[in-house]
Amino acid sequence: MELVLITGHSSGLGLELTQMFLERDATVIGMSRRSINSKNPRLYQFHFDLSREGNWEDKLRESLPRQDWSRVLLFNCAGTISPTVPFGGMEGAQISRSIEVNVTAPMRLMNIVVTVYKEKTIRIVNVSSGAAKKPYLGWSVYCSSKAALAMASEVLAVEMEAAGRDVKVMSYSPGPLDTPMQAEIRKKKPEDFPQVERFIQLYNDGKLTAPRDAAADMILQIDRKDLPYFLEYTYQ
Repeated sequence: MELVLITGHSSGLGLELTQMFLERDATVIGMSRRSINSKNPRLYQFHFDLSREGNWEDKLRESLPRQDWSRVLLFNCAGTISPTVPFGGMEGAQISRSIEVNVTAPMRLMNIVVTVYKEKTIRIVNVSSGAAKKPYLGWSVYCSSKAALAMASEVLAVEMEAAGRDVKVMSYSPGPLDTPMQAEIRKKKPEDFPQVERFIQLYNDGKLTAPRDAAADMILQIDRKDLPYFLEYTYQ
């Protein structure tokens, strides 16, 4: 049986992954600030605010089940796009919170998983974005945090390959998804995010990807027999 850890499991891509893995009889540990209404005995929900340091890491490490899992999967789906204002308009606390959610928390979780499950087959998926490689006005924190997580993913893969461990990492860019984050983007002021009209147009034209489609593709890729130690992948 598989053990699957998913951050941001209460909405969007994380919710779709949660439902899909429960449908294939996996045990799922969901981590989010909100819970979902489910009575499935294989779903364990942890209420964490990943933007805050504290004892969530110790609590999770102690709670992780040490059964004979066929493999362990980690999906880092939680993320924040804020702050979306140019340099000079941000607050330090906003920058710190975004880096904590988008970079620090996923790295802490990767570290926990490869430490606790040293003898297991592990697959890790970190949700990336085109913003990791392309600068957007007003998105300095989001762009740089996604770039940092992509590099951390690649470094982990290199380390695991050098150690001869069956741990493979995918940096997955789903493209524009029809999620609450996209709704948040469409509310931005043009002076803060000059390209807001492009995202409004994508929504109006029905060109946003359904989270369930991206989740299904993500699982398809992570199940590949020829999966390399590191894969950078964009939803097609």
